[in-house]
Amino acid sequence: ILVDPFNLTGNFGRHETRTDFANVPDKQAPTRVSMSVPITLSCTSFTKDAIESSGKRAVALVTQMGKVVAILRDPEIYDN
Repeated sequence: ILVDPFNLTGNFGRHETRTDFANVPDKQAPTRVSMSVPITLSCTSFTKDAIESSGKRAVALVTQMGKVVAILRDPEIYDN
């Protein structure tokens, strides 16, 4: 929906159209596939040591509030 509350385009009401789901194919969505995505994050030497010495293959990326937003599998950590 394109909103034009001040009718600047001169087409008041023409931009609101309903979606016609009758023409949507009934075909199933493709299967999900995991894909590698490069993520560059800075971390302290304390965090680097904790990740490397944990022996785990996955690391949770969390917000400051503790909500998990991503799982980093087999992370590669490089010195800069």
